[in-house]
Amino acid sequence: CNCYFIKLGLELGLDCVFDTAEKLGISRDKVLYGVGDCAGSLPRASHYPPSMTANCVIGQGDVLVTPVEAARMMLCAATGKCVRLRAVLGFYDGRTGLLDASAREEGERVLSEETTEKMRILLRACVESGTGKKAAPSEKIAGGKTATAQTGRFTDEGTELNHIWFAGVYPIDNPEIAVAVLYDDAPGESPCAKEAFRAICEE
Repeated sequence: CNCYFIKLGLELGLDCVFDTAEKLGISRDKVLYGVGDCAGSLPRASHYPPSMTANCVIGQGDVLVTPVEAARMMLCAATGKCVRLRAVLGFYDGRTGLLDASAREEGERVLSEETTEKMRILLRACVESGTGKKAAPSEKIAGGKTATAQTGRFTDEGTELNHIWFAGVYPIDNPEIAVAVLYDDAPGESPCAKEAFRAICEE
């Protein structure tokens, strides 16, 4: 799929691609509940040569995306709306129950209904019959996407170390959770990220 997206990215231009990425929550919020930096980076350089643009539109080069952002991007793709992610529903005092539990945020619509429906079909297909089959929970249907990011580092035996991702939502038709799993420095392909996603959904 990289060949397709490189060609499309060169036609659209980097600024157009990154404007959409920001709408989907990439490099948008700097902190999550005041705990740590959760923002990636989208380089703003329309003058990039085609080779750099090609790298950036497939998530390589100077593009950085955090797992929190990947999870929100998947939620946006499945619902068409960008919401502020919450790490917790509320707080429990041990006696009376949840404190400060707020209703689910409606979110800002960033994708049309038509585009969102197409995205749900594609994300579902990845888990049902594509590269994400090992991410499929035993009940209900999830949707998501696999990804591999090259690191440029190798083992002593010459095997490249990659960042292996699986990000998705569950269930796909009415998401309750968004999950991104990142396996750092994996030697070659590994199903671990997909299996971790499945386990989280089933739990």
